[in-house]
Amino acid sequence: MSSSDIPNKPTLGQRLTSLFESTAAFCVDQRYGVLCVFALCIGIAVWLLPKLQVDFSAEARLHITDPARIQFEAFKRDFDGDDLVFISVPLPKVINDDFLTRLQTLQLTIEQDLWLVSKTTSMLNALHNYSVDDVLVIEDLLEGWPEQPLETKWPKDSLRTFLMTHPNYRNRLISADGNHTALILELSQHHRDQNGNISPVHNTQKQQTIAALRVITERLYPNAAISGVPAVDEALNRNILKDNVHISSSAIAVIIIILVFFFRRIFPVFATLLVIMTGGMALFTFLIAFQQAFTLITSVMPVIGVAVGAANSIHLLSQFYRIYDGHNKRQAIIEASGQSSPAILLTNLTTMAGFISFASADLASVQQLGIFAAIAVLGIFLATVLILPALIGLLRLKSLPQRQRSFRPIVSFNESCVRFSCRHAKMITVSSVLLLGVAGFYALKLGFSDDSMNVFPAPAPIKQDFLAMDAQYHGLNTFEVIIDSGTAQGVHEPNFLAKLSTASALFSNTEWQGLRFSDSYSVLNILRETHKSLNGNNPGFYRIPDNKIAIAQTLLLFEMSEHDALRDVVDEQAQKARLTLKVRHEDGALYHDAIKHLQKELDGLFGVGKSHITGNIPLAADAVPRALSSMAKSYAVAFVLITLLIAMLNGGIRIGLVSMLPNLLPIVIAMNVLLFLGWNLDQTTMTIGAIAMGLVVDDTLHYLYHFRQHHQQHGQTHTAAVHAIRHCGVALLITTLVFVACNGLHITSSLPPFMLFGGCISLIALLALLADLLIAPAVLSLFYGHRNHQQ
Repeated sequence: MSSSDIPNKPTLGQRLTSLFESTAAFCVDQRYGVLCVFALCIGIAVWLLPKLQVDFSAEARLHITDPARIQFEAFKRDFDGDDLVFISVPLPKVINDDFLTRLQTLQLTIEQDLWLVSKTTSMLNALHNYSVDDVLVIEDLLEGWPEQPLETKWPKDSLRTFLMTHPNYRNRLISADGNHTALILELSQHHRDQNGNISPVHNTQKQQTIAALRVITERLYPNAAISGVPAVDEALNRNILKDNVHISSSAIAVIIIILVFFFRRIFPVFATLLVIMTGGMALFTFLIAFQQAFTLITSVMPVIGVAVGAANSIHLLSQFYRIYDGHNKRQAIIEASGQSSPAILLTNLTTMAGFISFASADLASVQQLGIFAAIAVLGIFLATVLILPALIGLLRLKSLPQRQRSFRPIVSFNESCVRFSCRHAKMITVSSVLLLGVAGFYALKLGFSDDSMNVFPAPAPIKQDFLAMDAQYHGLNTFEVIIDSGTAQGVHEPNFLAKLSTASALFSNTEWQGLRFSDSYSVLNILRETHKSLNGNNPGFYRIPDNKIAIAQTLLLFEMSEHDALRDVVDEQAQKARLTLKVRHEDGALYHDAIKHLQKELDGLFGVGKSHITGNIPLAADAVPRALSSMAKSYAVAFVLITLLIAMLNGGIRIGLVSMLPNLLPIVIAMNVLLFLGWNLDQTTMTIGAIAMGLVVDDTLHYLYHFRQHHQQHGQTHTAAVHAIRHCGVALLITTLVFVACNGLHITSSLPPFMLFGGCISLIALLALLADLLIAPAVLSLFYGHRNHQQ
C-alpha cells in the first residue's frame, strides 16, 4: 500500500466538527428527553434559589482559614465583636424633657422591635460612676428620669458640659461640637433558635435588621443619620441587588431588540433567553450547593453571563439561518453546529480561562468569582449546543429571506478593513507593538484604592451621613487591638496596665502615619473612673490603682454593680484586654500601611506575638495587598492560559502569542484611559483586565477559526483573511454590540465602581472589534506569509 493510500488522520478541528454534528443530531432526535432533563434542572435551580445568601462584608473577601479572619472570629467570640450601628440626632441648645422623651421613644422601640440588637446605649442609660458617703454608685446617666425632673440632677447646661468633657462620652455619645448625640446599637453575633440551638448570625439577618431600623428611625426621627459598618454593608447590598435586577433586565431587553432587528423572528429571542437563564441558574445553584454567598465581586457576573449566552446563541443561530432553506431543518442545524460549535467551544474555553485565572487569587471573593463564573459559562455552553438543537427540532421554523440576512454595507466595510490591513501588514503590526509597549508602560502607573465610601456616589445618603458623622464624632472607624497578658488575671498586673496605658496614650488624639486618631477606650477607662469614684469623686484619682490587689478589688466592685461593660474590654479569664482606637476615615490602602507600623509599636511594648489588630476596618485593610497580588496573578495566569489554549487549538505557541496582540492592546488602552481620567482600580475594577481578556479573545478565535479552515484548504493568506471576515464578520458585529450594550448598561448603576467596570468592558469590546478588523489580518499576513496578495 502506498503512502497516498493511507487515510489522513483527522485534525482536531475535524474531530470537533464531527462531534458537534453528532451531538446536534442526537439532540434533535431525542428532543423531548433533552428538554425534559433541561426543565428538571431549571426546576431544581428555581427551588434552591431562595437559599442563596448575599454577603458584601469585609469578611467575605477572605478565606475562612485566613489567619486574619480566624483572629476576627476569635475577637467576636471573646468580646462580642464590633458590629456597632450609630444613630446621630441633633442635640438642642438646651437639653429638655421633650428631647429626651423623643430619644427614649426611639431607643425603646428599637429594643422592642429588633431582636438582633443586643444592647443600646445613649445619654439616657450611659454608665455613670460616682460615690455617696464612700459608697460606690454605678447607675444610668439619667437614672430616675422622667419621674425625677432633669433639672434636679443636671441643672442648666451641666449635662452637655459633663458629656463633652468626660473621656468616656466625648466623641462617642456626643459630637465634638456638642451639636449631636448618638444612640449606639450593638448587634448580636449569635442567635438562639426555638429549639435552643445557637448559631452565628448571618449577614442577611443583619441586613434585614438595618432595613427595619431605617423604617423605625424614619418614622420616629426623620432627621436622624444612621451609619456604622453594618449600615454601610446594608446600603451596599440594597444598591447592588437593585442595580443587578435593573441592569440584568435592561440587558435582556436590549438583547431582545437586537435579536428582533437582526433575525426578525421570535424563536431566536426565546431560545437565547433560555440559554441565558441556564447560565444564571448554574451560577446560583452551585453557589448554594457549595454554601457560598453572592459577593460584591460576584455581582458583576449576571450581566456578563447575559452577554456570553447571547453571543453563543447568535453565532449558532446565524449559521443555522444562513444554511436553512425552509425545508431540511434537521440537516441545517447539524451543519450549523458542526461549523459554529467548535468556535463557540474555543471562545467559551478562553472566557472560562479568563475567570479561572482568579482561582489562584489570595482573596476568597475573587477566587469564588473565578470558579463559579467559569461553571456558569460552562452551563451556558452546554445549553447552547444541547438545548438550541433540541428546540429547533421541536418547533416549526421559517427561513430568513435573503434580503433580511444580507448586510452588504457591513460586509463591504469589514472586507475593506481586512484588505487594508493585509496590504499594510508590516506598518500596522509594528505600530501596534510599539503602541502596546508604550501603553503598557503607562498602565503600570495605575493606582489602587480601597476607599469604602468611593463605592457610593457623592449624593448617596449613606455616604453623606457617614462622612458627616465621621467628622462630628472624630472618627467612626476603629482598630481593635487585642493584647494577651499571657496568664489568667494577667490584665490585673500593674506592669501590663502601664504598657496598655502607654499604648493608649500613644494612639489617642494624635496624627500618626497619616491617620488621625481620636479617643481610645479600654479597661483603663473603667478602672480610672471607678477609682476616682471610690475616692470621693476626686479628679486627682482618675488613674490606675497602685497595686494588683487594689486593681482586682476595683474591678470586682464594678462587676458587682451588674453592669456588663467590663465584658466588652476584658475576656472572661482576664487574660486578654481590648484596646479600641478610634480613627478618622481614610483609604484602606493607607490603613494597611499604618497598621503594619502600629503592629511594630505594639510588638515593642508587649512583645512579638502578644498583640494583634483586628476588627472590620483592619480586616478590610488586610485585603489590600491580597487584592494587588490577586490582580497580578490573575492577569498573568489569564494570559498564559488563553495563549496556550489558542496555541493548542490553532497550531503552535507562535500563533498563540501573535494572536494576543489585538486582544492585549484594547485592554492596556482602556487602562490608560482610566489613568488619564485620574481613576484608580479597586476591588471590583481590578478584575477588568483578566475578564476582558477572556471575553474579547472570543471574536479573534471565531475569526481565526474560519481563517485557518480556508487557509488549510487553499493556502492563500489574504484570500483566507477576507473569506473569514465574510463568514463571521456580521456575527462579530452583533456579539460586540451585545457586549457593549449589556456592559454599557452598568453606566446606569448607582455605584461608581460598577459604572467604571461597565464603561471599561464596553470600550475594550469596541476596540477589540476594530483590532480584529485592522490588526489581526496584518499579524496573520506576516505570520503565514504574503502569498496571493491580490484578492
